[in-house]
Amino acid sequence: MSENPEEKLHSLTTEDAFHRFSLADIHLATQNFNDALVIGKGGFGTVYKGRIHGTRDATERLVAIKRLDSSSTQGAPEFMNEIKMLTKVHHCNLVSLIGYCFDNNEMILVYEYMPNGTIDYHLHKADTRLSWMHRLKISIGVARGLHYLHTGVGTQHGIIHRDLKSSNILLDENWAARISDFGMSKVVDHPSSGVITTPKGTFGYLDHEYCRTGKLTRKSDVYAFGLFLIELLSGRRAIDPLFVDEGHNVADWAKKCVKEGQLEQVVCSHITKQISPKCLKEFVHIADLCTKSSRKERPTMAEVVYTLDQLMALQKNFDSSGSRHNSDSLRIFSYSDMEVATKNFSSHRLLGRGHYGEVIRGWLDKKTHSSYIHDNGLSIAVKRLYRHKFKSHMVNEMKMESLEEFNDPNVVKILGYCVEEYSVLIIYEFMHQGNLKDYLFSVKRRTEKHLFASRVKIAIGVARGLLF
Repeated sequence: MSENPEEKLHSLTTEDAFHRFSLADIHLATQNFNDALVIGKGGFGTVYKGRIHGTRDATERLVAIKRLDSSSTQGAPEFMNEIKMLTKVHHCNLVSLIGYCFDNNEMILVYEYMPNGTIDYHLHKADTRLSWMHRLKISIGVARGLHYLHTGVGTQHGIIHRDLKSSNILLDENWAARISDFGMSKVVDHPSSGVITTPKGTFGYLDHEYCRTGKLTRKSDVYAFGLFLIELLSGRRAIDPLFVDEGHNVADWAKKCVKEGQLEQVVCSHITKQISPKCLKEFVHIADLCTKSSRKERPTMAEVVYTLDQLMALQKNFDSSGSRHNSDSLRIFSYSDMEVATKNFSSHRLLGRGHYGEVIRGWLDKKTHSSYIHDNGLSIAVKRLYRHKFKSHMVNEMKMESLEEFNDPNVVKILGYCVEEYSVLIIYEFMHQGNLKDYLFSVKRRTEKHLFASRVKIAIGVARGLLF
């Protein structure tokens, strides 16, 4: 015999995870479902803003009250599913459920109130001038929330949201992103391999492979997230009648723009001048990967989170410098400068030799970065590439300015370079703690302080540097 709704609710909430409100509580909170308090409507029903008593701390709270449409055939299953999902997950980028009401055939959910509404509202209705940095922060918040769901934290499995879209992403009082609406979400034992299920979701955000095969995996959420990224960047809806030649799909339109070398057309006019060119290029690239037709080509949300974090660091560097040509740009040193800094490439300052060259220690003035005779300035490591490894025309054709691209916390910082007298020099910041090999294999330098936790941190740093 199947469990009735009352028994199912009791089994879901036995640990007092949520408060059960009476219908009288809800009537009081919404002024008898006053239309003036409506803050949202959809196929599921209506959302009201209200103030409610009766929670554990007995104080009045500002809440969002979702009243499901009793005539909807999907109402009861999604109502139960939402409660089931939100008993399992707790994360700063997910909306929290406070309680529910199941009384007199009414199915009502009570959430914490998100004062800044949905992303959909700000992008397409209010035309809010969200800055590029704010849009980037929102994308990172949503990515982290999805990654949390997919990795099975707190569930021993994974959760696939199945209906990610801009109208289901809310903004709290700090304008941080919160994923909402878990009525269609599904717990999956093996989220990478997926589960066969009837396709559900919102047209435009639905993974084509899921629609074709009926196989739901977490890569279906990744596809929807890619569409959201383009929507966030361009300010255009995921499905827009203006994209008639591209099947009304914003991702296909963006791919076409990129292919035709018109990347700037993908960017909302409000933020065109705010974006680092490299950040824009990589942001569109990750969105393109997320929306690949084959789910095997799409990244995991863990990879997406890391990439977006890197883009945030890149954008911050760009913002702090003011432009690409700034004091943090690579400096072109003269050969004579490096002769002074290294005492004519003295063998006494040799740090090491490799297949392509040798590394010599030197010093620069800390303020001006000019060559410095004394050994108490800014320590540098000068890599001098062997001349016989390069032909003269190769030296002349080297595009050393591309070294500016190698800017990451887990990559040794490059200060500048010199291409002169058929010599190639690359100037790095000096690493005072030496190399890892010495700590692992030199009895003299090895210390018990470098235990397992430190080694894990080192491994993570190396992995991040390689990924970059």
